[in-house]
Amino acid sequence: MRRSRAEQLVLTPADGGAPIVVFAESREPGEVATQDVFQVSPDGAYLAYAAYGELHIRAVDGSERALNDYSRFGHMRFSPDARYLAAIMGDPNGAKDQRVILLDLASGTTRDLGTFKLAHSLEWMRDGVVAQVWDATRQHELLVALPLAGEQTVVLERPSNDISRFVAAATGTRIVAFVSDATATHVLSIDAAAPAEQHELGVVHDPVTNAAATLDGTRIAFTTSAALFTITGSERPRAISDRGFIQSLWFARDGRLGYASTSGATIIDSAGAHRFDADGPVAMLRFDPLSSRALVATPTHTWDVSTATPKRIATVPRGRLLLGVDQFAGGLVTWTTEAPR
Repeated sequence: MRRSRAEQLVLTPADGGAPIVVFAESREPGEVATQDVFQVSPDGAYLAYAAYGELHIRAVDGSERALNDYSRFGHMRFSPDARYLAAIMGDPNGAKDQRVILLDLASGTTRDLGTFKLAHSLEWMRDGVVAQVWDATRQHELLVALPLAGEQTVVLERPSNDISRFVAAATGTRIVAFVSDATATHVLSIDAAAPAEQHELGVVHDPVTNAAATLDGTRIAFTTSAALFTITGSERPRAISDRGFIQSLWFARDGRLGYASTSGATIIDSAGAHRFDADGPVAMLRFDPLSSRALVATPTHTWDVSTATPKRIATVPRGRLLLGVDQFAGGLVTWTTEAPR
């Protein structure tokens, strides 16, 4: 039985002012992924975070709104142009269907893009989102394109649990899905504009544990427990690292690839690979969309590892452990828990 832990999300202003505790809540480790605990919009104007069964959206001026019914299994993503936030609302174990909702950040209005018995995850693509859902009538898993205007379209249908995960081109129509059978995981490339035309890029013989795509979808990265693979265009997957158990995997908006396991973080850019060997287990890696920074969280410090000489930029208070970090309103937002005694 896992014990709950006391977590906090704290804003540290850039002007050196007193830190602001945004939330303090106890929950079990691993209930939600880091992205679904907190995210900063691509333009840096909004912080979205999950707390108290609600999805909160905070603007840089300190104003805030909250959406009810964001469960421990919630999922949220900002649009690449920072105009919208899409989220999965509702309890998958409840009597009501789950909803994929769209929040207009400027007006504050929300609307449903679709309702499903179960909705597992979503990603942005051009002019809408694609969601992995369970269709109770067909008893199948689906990838469904949910446009901002128009009718939803099924782009992939498979038996239960066969779709392990997917990524999408946030500014295009390409979707890459990882579909498992009894012996392997098949990597499928799908054009949401013509979903009948599917192309198998390759096969791997381990479960896929993480995946990421560039904004235009021309480059894909994915991991298994034993290796990191990349795909360029329609080429076959190519293993570029034998590092195992990678928990953070990102493409920066400028095309850099970053990945991290507990033992360290690596940034790959045009000059090659830069490895950061941590001063403790790495909790996460994120790219700041407004600068060249690559932020790494270790138990007690925040690092910028974007260059060959990493820079320590913050230290958490004594008695706290750092779980995640990002930049917001010119300062830092940190997700921490209490240190073991």
